[in-house]
Amino acid sequence: MVTEIAILQIDPTQCEGFERTYRDVVHILQRQPGYQSERLMRSLEDPGQYILAVEWDSKEDHLRFIDAPDYPDLDGALGNYVKDAAVAHYRKIN
Repeated sequence: MVTEIAILQIDPTQCEGFERTYRDVVHILQRQPGYQSERLMRSLEDPGQYILAVEWDSKEDHLRFIDAPDYPDLDGALGNYVKDAAVAHYRKIN
């Protein structure tokens, strides 16, 4: 299993809309092959920063999703809120 970590920076005045939109479109992510689970977390210190952690069967499953026909629907809806993002993949050590 691989964890995709996306650190998202949102305008703090837009957080309510971002969270509402996330709830509306997360089903797109959840129906993808290789998807296991996801968590969206908001920073306590920086109210505009979020971490989206998505568990995938493999990194390739995540990359296939990026090329899937569904991806623009999710990315377009959330991308309107994202000012900056960094994404990396991690594997549990033990």
